[in-house]
Order: sequence, then C-alpha cells, then structure tokens
Amino acid sequence: MLNRQIKLLSIVLLASVIIIGCEDTTIQPFENSNGAYSVYGAIHVDSTINYVRVKDAQSPLLADLNELENFVVSFENIETGDKQVLDKEVVYFNNSPTLNYIIEETLVPQTSYRLTIEGDDGQVASSVATTPGSTTLTMTPLVTESCFDDILIEFDNVQESEFIRFELGVRFDSKSFFAEVKSVAPLQRVEGTDKVATILSLNNMLVDIFPPIAETTVNLPPRFWNPTVSCGQLDEGNMIIRYTHFGPEWEIIEDKVLPLDILDSGDVQNGLGFFGAIDTGEYGFITNAVSNN
Repeated sequence: MLNRQIKLLSIVLLASVIIIGCEDTTIQPFENSNGAYSVYGAIHVDSTINYVRVKDAQSPLLADLNELENFVVSFENIETGDKQVLDKEVVYFNNSPTLNYIIEETLVPQTSYRLTIEGDDGQVASSVATTPGSTTLTMTPLVTESCFDDILIEFDNVQESEFIRFELGVRFDSKSFFAEVKSVAPLQRVEGTDKVATILSLNNMLVDIFPPIAETTVNLPPRFWNPTVSCGQLDEGNMIIRYTHFGPEWEIIEDKVLPLDILDSGDVQNGLGFFGAIDTGEYGFITNAVSNN
C-alpha cells in the first residue's frame, strides 16, 4: 500500500513539473495600473558622478534589454533652466538587465533638480530633488579629558525642511566600529537659527556603538546609560564623526531609524520609487581619556 502511494505521489509531482515548465515564467510588473516608471536614486552633492536607476514599471521584471530602452531620461537644473539628456549604462542582477542613468553635472547646494522620463508611447514621469545647503560641524571643546565631559555638537545651515544624521567611529580591540548616534540626546533645532545641536559626552555617544545591558537601563533616563565599552577602553583617542545632511525630500522619514526606507520617501509624479539629494562630511576630534596601551 505504501509503495503504491509513493508511486502515485511521484506521478503527481512529475505532472506538476511538466505543467510549470510549459507555463510562461516571466514575472509580471508589481504595478499594472499605477505609475509609468520606477525611479531610484539619491544624488550626492559631494560626488562627481551620480546614478539614478530607471525602469518601465509596466514591463515585466525579467524583461529583456530591448523592452527597457523605450524612454529618454533628462536632468534639469530648475534654477538655471539648463537641461541635458542622460547617458545610460546597463547593469545586470541575476542575469536580468536594468538601466542606470549617469549624472555627471557638478551639483550646487540648495538647488532644485528635476528628473524627467519620457516614453515613446507618450508616458511621462518626473521627480524633483533639492540639494541641502553646505553645513559645518563644530564641537566644543575640541579635545576632551574625560569620558563624561559634555560636548556641544552643532551643525549650521540646516533649513527647516532638512535634517542631519551622524555616526561616531572608534577603534576597539584592533577593529573599527561605527554607529549612528541617536539614543541619548538627538539633534534639536536651535530656536531662531538654522542650526541643529545637541550636548553629549563620549560616554553618551558610545551607547549606540556598544549598547548597555538592557537590565541596566531600567528606570534610568538615557542620559545616564553606560555603554559596555567605555572610551577609556578604546585603542586610541582619535574619534571620527561622519554625518549625512538630507534634503527636503527625505523629511517624511526623519524620525525613522536606519536603514532608511526610501520606499516611504520622495514623490515621483506618475511613477514609483524615490529621488532625493544628500550631502556628507567627516570630522575628527580627540579625547585624552583613553589610556595608553
């Protein structure tokens, strides 16, 4: 009886494989009725070259190259009216082609740029990205003597619709560690200015790199949390802060945690995805609280 059941199951499985093999294996688009094109790209003010990925949202996900090349992508400086048609390159993911469009223009801070996709069938989609202003990071004091010295961290030229995220980098046990500084005292806007600022000690900033044991945070405000590795245990006293300055198109995700979910951001007219602008920078400072090993 058992052998008969096994034979019957084998026949059913074989029939299923034959049926699947005869069917069209092309994966259809995510959206058949909403949006002409999908657009994904974050342009960097500090980059000499940027890329934006564009795809016909109506074509199958496994479409061949000929099906993808039925549109033209242009990039316009809205402030000056200068407009150029972008060159493209083909990138393959799992043998499936996609198109990256190349922006070689030097980007200007606090400037709006429009990306437009025009298909040979008359379909048009567009999106605007506004570059953030150039910011300067200042820290007071420049050198700390203790893990618990307060440091005033300020970023200037951050407009109301823009925001900053920053991370601390340290060396411990011969390895580099970076993490976004966000748990203890997030950046706040300084009233009446274009600055955002916070006051933190190194001990506070290390909380995000080396999180405290959960039980030790009970009934304690974040300001008094202690990391599992103190600054006195680090390999050296040279610290790095890396920051990202986000343009206004990212505002909707300002309060979300990293990694950034770009699907919840931006605005592509008659399309899907995201197009926004960022600027990045790096700043080094010193603490004398690290013991010389």
